[in-house]
Amino acid sequence: MSSSAGRARVLRPASAGIAFWLGVAIAAWAVFDAARVGPAAGVRWGAIAVLVLWVLWVLLWRPSIRLRDDELVVVNAMRTWTIPWSRVRSVESRLQYVFVLDDGRAVTAWGSPALSRSRGAPGSGVDLQPLVSAPAPTAEPAPILRRAAWWSLAIPAVAAVCLVAESVVSATASGL
Repeated sequence: MSSSAGRARVLRPASAGIAFWLGVAIAAWAVFDAARVGPAAGVRWGAIAVLVLWVLWVLLWRPSIRLRDDELVVVNAMRTWTIPWSRVRSVESRLQYVFVLDDGRAVTAWGSPALSRSRGAPGSGVDLQPLVSAPAPTAEPAPILRRAAWWSLAIPAVAAVCLVAESVVSATASGL
């Protein structure tokens, strides 16, 4: 993966973190309150909370940019790109950062700190252009890794199974 010795600096919008953790707190309160009514209600609301939190996690918390000495990792909702700095030709800052690669591809980072629209100045944004390095004088360019995060689909699948199981158990218990 990475030969970087240090930890990666993680960039994501502060508002995304606040919204995600607020959602976690509301979901925990809803599940606790439902569980006081009865175990079936706790399972039902727990499964719904897991589904909602998974959506919040995929859209708000997971997207990020991890900066390392020799590479950057762009984590989008269901896809992760590991890109050596030597392959990045330029960094454009639109609504999100867009990394233009030496082969012409452009990788958009969903989890970019946005520029302040009111003042035109960087809010929590970071100037990434100085990190772009000149191409290495080697015959073989460093590889760009692209991975799909299919494993994260297990979370809503388990929640859906719990929701269906609770519905079946409730229907059986009520004599339907």
